[in-house]
Amino acid sequence: HFELAERLSKAGSFEEALPHYRAVLGATPPAELEFASHYGLAWCHFSSGRFKDASAAVELLFSLAAKRAGSLEGELAEASLELAVWSNVREKQLDRAANHWRALLDRSSNEQRVWSAARTLLRAWVGTEFATQREKVLADCGRKLKLPAVQGEIAAERALEAVAAGDQPAALKQLDAAWRAAPDSAAVREAACTVAETSIRAGDTDNGRQILRALVRDEKAAQADRAVYQLGFASLAAGDARAASVELARFDERFPKSALRPAAQFLGAEAQYRAGETDRALAQFEALAKSQQSAELAPKILFRLGVLHCQRGRWKEGEAELQRLTREHPRFENLLEAQLWLGRALAQRGEVAAANAALTDVAGKDSGMLGAQARLSLGEIALGREELESALAHFLRVAVLYNDVELVAEANWGAGRAFERSGELAKAIRCYREIQDKAPRTKLAANARERLEQLAAR
Repeated sequence: HFELAERLSKAGSFEEALPHYRAVLGATPPAELEFASHYGLAWCHFSSGRFKDASAAVELLFSLAAKRAGSLEGELAEASLELAVWSNVREKQLDRAANHWRALLDRSSNEQRVWSAARTLLRAWVGTEFATQREKVLADCGRKLKLPAVQGEIAAERALEAVAAGDQPAALKQLDAAWRAAPDSAAVREAACTVAETSIRAGDTDNGRQILRALVRDEKAAQADRAVYQLGFASLAAGDARAASVELARFDERFPKSALRPAAQFLGAEAQYRAGETDRALAQFEALAKSQQSAELAPKILFRLGVLHCQRGRWKEGEAELQRLTREHPRFENLLEAQLWLGRALAQRGEVAAANAALTDVAGKDSGMLGAQARLSLGEIALGREELESALAHFLRVAVLYNDVELVAEANWGAGRAFERSGELAKAIRCYREIQDKAPRTKLAANARERLEQLAAR
């Protein structure tokens, strides 16, 4: 029965193995076989997700062994303690799990096993209320476990603790120790990514990027894909779109199986767009739109496609993408900006009522840049229809209420043209001079100078 139970358990047939282990126990076997069968029962319960039964089975094993001094030894004793940690953690019996881990620490010379069980405990003790327990386990491990790889991972764990506590200098110091001891450890490399990302968010981009570049040196090592992605993200966040585009180039070729591949492809296309590489960006966004994307990426792709089409004068295509975006993703974070571009596309296609409705909605909901841009577009629509009072109301509101040089220049340009059409040339001249005096480096300054020369020649 025992050999059959063992074969079934190794094959993953845990339910079929259980009655054979019980048959062994029902036959009054010798202690070694009895203990092995209790462990087998516990393992089958654990592997089937019955953690309470697994915990009970292994606790019974310890109870029986306590009555027979020296009867539970060696590999079986250590494996039983390890399983007890796992089972009790899953059952949220963390004090009991910690006691079993300390027994494993005292007994075992297998440092990797002890540290693995310790990490199981550390992951269960979430939050500041367990900080003392985590520190005690890390201190015990630091004193007793001496393998360089384990010492490196202990330092990496301390680096993560420092990140959680907001102590970035301590995190960097612990990460340095971890990297020196175990640079190839997946746990150390994961901690390095976390410390780098935290450094960049805290404004320490030099240290953050240095860590990420170290991770990227070996593209086949753990976390290299995450490091490349974060390098690109950091460059884009710092306003260096060209660097981000270079860093993210060929991500899908370098890391074809990475879970970050869709996000990296999107970020690469976004970097190309911001770097002015609109042809490449459009092709990439169109390719992304044809593939199945996550709920997070899908609206962002539609948004960029819509804006790119509009910027290239392809108003029909832009309107289609933006209409789909507003219809399918009404809670999109940049919905107002999408409505702004949709309103512009509708205006260009002659759908004035719909354009006015979209732009008026943006202007009413946003008092910042988007609202100002919507009012400028509303002014242009009114000007095109010779509704001069309405046009002036929109243009002058932006000119008076906003401080952005280019926005105000555009508002004065619109107001000047409206004043010209209404015959108020003196007011038009004031608007054009305002552009020359206060926005001499804007694109509209040359237009304003030309109009002033033409008006003076009359």
